[in-house]
Amino acid sequence: MEEQTLTKPKRAWRRKDIHQVTPENDSLFRGPLSYRHFRIIGWALLVISQIGMILGAYSQLTNNNAAGVASTVFTFFSALPAPLFLIAAFSQILVAKDGYRRLIIVYVAGAVGIFLLFVVVYFHYLLGYIGAFGVQGNALELLIQLFSKNGYFCFNIFIDLILCAFLTLFINYRPTKHFQGKKIYIFRLFAIIPILYEVASILLKTFASNGMMFLPPIVYPLLTTKPPFAFFIFVIIAFFMKRREIFFIKKGKTYEDYARFTESNVNRSHFANFLIIMIVIASIIDIIAFTAMVVSKYNLTAEYLGHNPDLQQYIDVNAIINETLSIGFGKTVPMLLIIPLIFFYDYRKTYDNIIVDLAIPVIGIVFVGIAFVEGSFQISRLEIIKMIQEQTSEGNKTNEVSALLGNMFGSFIRF
Repeated sequence: MEEQTLTKPKRAWRRKDIHQVTPENDSLFRGPLSYRHFRIIGWALLVISQIGMILGAYSQLTNNNAAGVASTVFTFFSALPAPLFLIAAFSQILVAKDGYRRLIIVYVAGAVGIFLLFVVVYFHYLLGYIGAFGVQGNALELLIQLFSKNGYFCFNIFIDLILCAFLTLFINYRPTKHFQGKKIYIFRLFAIIPILYEVASILLKTFASNGMMFLPPIVYPLLTTKPPFAFFIFVIIAFFMKRREIFFIKKGKTYEDYARFTESNVNRSHFANFLIIMIVIASIIDIIAFTAMVVSKYNLTAEYLGHNPDLQQYIDVNAIINETLSIGFGKTVPMLLIIPLIFFYDYRKTYDNIIVDLAIPVIGIVFVGIAFVEGSFQISRLEIIKMIQEQTSEGNKTNEVSALLGNMFGSFIRF
């Protein structure tokens, strides 16, 4: 009777029976998509969205309605690459095929590299150029106004990856020398550190965006870049996986048994389904939080301006919305669009050949660059033609065109 129970795929599929999953009663379905496919799709959509921006500019110059419609459709895909890249990065952290040490070293090296590059570019080159105009005293404030209209700007994606890697390390890693016995709970409590860092980063960005505090530029490369609720999804998933491991061990299984279970199709499908549920929940909460913040900012601005209707009409609602989006609220919602792909996602799938993984972003950047350069060339060419047509008359067209081109190329030569 017990043997028949163990061989029923439907029963093995249920979460309370995960400890009974064996190669014989495992699910037959395995998602064909991996983190590598998500990155390829993400870069392809990034190129398409770049083409959409170019088509939009072309539509404005030529009043071409077809190009305008195509631009709207293509630009729609611009929201999809970020969540695809995010899930791909999360998967590699959760699997950590070669251990956490190598992963953390790579992420820390990347974060430090970007930090040092920012310090050199900002404080040496940018401040140097601004200072050359004779505004040394206001150079810092001028640059902040130019490059951080919301009081900051964040760009160091490795900070997010470091937090996720350390969170996973503190939750899943089993130390062999230190933190033995009940002291393991102390090690597990270290998981609070990356969570607190994320919360602190959100608060700093919120206060800076509201003008409640000043963030010095040196802090910019230390801020997180991902939407707050995207990090929330990762935290819940990490604890979800840990809870399954604890449940597995309580059923009399070993850690080696659980490691084998994680490679099963049932576990892979459970992960995909749980990720979909969390994306839906996080998106709903994100919409509520976004709306609450926009309304709160509007009310605070209205209260600051007083109850005079003549003043309140100058409240820039679009600016309030953009400031809230810049913090990251509202940006989890686009993840809903990739749910159909997650149904076919295998988060455990890895590859021995890492050359392809290194080549994907390089090729992606090349194609994005080609689309941008070629598109800019064509748009600028049309702009020049339009400008010539507007500034020349039929009777004196040749001379004025020659003079215009001479001035243009003369400016380039002088530059």
